[in-house]
Formats: sequence, C-alpha cells, structure tokens
Amino acid sequence: MAKVAVMVIHGIGDQDDDFADDFMESISNKVDAKQSDYLIDSCHWADVLQTNQNDMVDDIQSSSYFWQLITRWVKKKLVTHFSDATSYYKAYGEIHCEVKKKLREMQNKVDKDCKFIVVAHSLGAMILSDFIYDHQKPKSEKLALIESLKEIITFGANIPLFRMGFKNDKRVAISGENGHGERINWNNY
Repeated sequence: MAKVAVMVIHGIGDQDDDFADDFMESISNKVDAKQSDYLIDSCHWADVLQTNQNDMVDDIQSSSYFWQLITRWVKKKLVTHFSDATSYYKAYGEIHCEVKKKLREMQNKVDKDCKFIVVAHSLGAMILSDFIYDHQKPKSEKLALIESLKEIITFGANIPLFRMGFKNDKRVAISGENGHGERINWNNY
C-alpha cells in the first residue's frame, strides 16, 4: 500500500482522460522510491460539461456565413474554455461526485496514514477548495485522503474571481491542519 498519494486535477479547457499522463510520468521518473510506496493519479471531471459544449461547438461549426468562418476558432475557444468556468456552479454536484469517486478509488490503494498531495490547475483549484470546504461540514462523508491532506499545489488559482459575486463571503478553504493535526501547506504558482 502506498505511503504517499498524489492527485492531479485539471483546469478549464477541452481535456482528455490522459491530460496528466506526461506530468505523472515525469514525477514518477524523478521520485526516488519504489513504485509501491507512492500513488499518483488524475481526476478528470471535464466529461460532466463536455456534451453540452460539444453541441454548442457543433452549432458554431455548422454555420456557413463567410464572416463566421473567421470567428469560429475564437468562438470554439470561448466555449471550450470559459464555459467550464461559467457552468461550474450549475454542475457543482456532478463535478464533486467525480472528485469523490476518484478519492474513493485512490483510498483503496494507500495506507490509512498516507500523506496526500493535490496538484490542481486553474478551475481545478476552485473545485478542490469547494470540495474541502464541503468536506468540513458536520454531515459530510469523511474521506480518509482528505483527512490526511498534507500539501496543496495550485497553478493559476482563480478562486478570487469566483468569490467576488458572493456578498460578505467569509469562506476559508482549509483550517490549516488536516484530520491528524498536521499542518497543511498550500503553494500557489
């Protein structure tokens, strides 16, 4: 059973299931440990939103007006990137189910006292923050991996942009300690 677990959560954009394969392989090549001592896996949540996005892109692509030929690429990028951010709260529960499913799957492969690290990009940081916040609620299912969270590494966390619309929002993503009383480090790049 693994002593360290790492989960990678993607950000906005048209992501495939293998979005983190190169990153995970690079980490595995650099880790000076037996493969059985650590687990690194990815959480792919994009499929929750992808069907609606694909339908919208198809509508854009089917247009035949000359001026629309020029703007199709821009529109496709707007749909596949920004609609993730604008649709997140509507699909909140479904996206969080994907995160929970991945955590349960990983939990079965690690020691009960393993150190858990999450690497998240962009909207993935917001998803993680919301997930941890919900996890702290009294009636939430307590997941051992979240309880043993040791390190959060985010790239381009856009959390302030999502919180601006909430008046007097006093959200705190984490309390500073995990379920074992150990300090949690959060580094944003």
